Amino acid sequence: MKNKFLLCSMFLLIVGLFATFSYSQTPTFNYVIANDVQTAANVYEFDIYLLRTGTNVFQLFGAQIGINYNPSMLNGGTFTATWATGSSQLNAAQAPNSGNTGTSGLIKIAPRTVTNFGDGSIISNVAPGTKVGRLILTSSNPFNAQKANIAF
Repeated sequence: MKNKFLLCSMFLLIVGLFATFSYSQTPTFNYVIANDVQTAANVYEFDIYLLRTGTNVFQLFGAQIGINYNPSMLNGGTFTATWATGSSQLNAAQAPNSGNTGTSGLIKIAPRTVTNFGDGSIISNVAPGTKVGRLILTSSNPFNAQKANIAF
């Protein structure tokens, strides 16, 4: 009985020593929209940046993004979202390549993830951050005077 107690105590001690190394750290970051411009009556473009705000290195595994917008700006038209080719500073395997506009008022951007630790993009802590890419929003109708009200 004494040996069983001693063995259990040593096991708990060893697990307790290494358990602190097994926790992942929660990154802190901001999404930033910059350089927005309406380039045509039915085209609106902007850059999306990811800015690390914490002190620990932030290696991106994948990011699923939802962008809200004011659907009344479409003036009855339909929306498509595309990424400007070569506009991302993320690793090629993580650069966004689509945007789902099937839900009114929401653009869904699916994550593109890496498979191994060390293969992810390192997110900058220097403003404006690491550029996710330039999103181009195109409507089938010219936009009306409503504000886009873009928000994450």
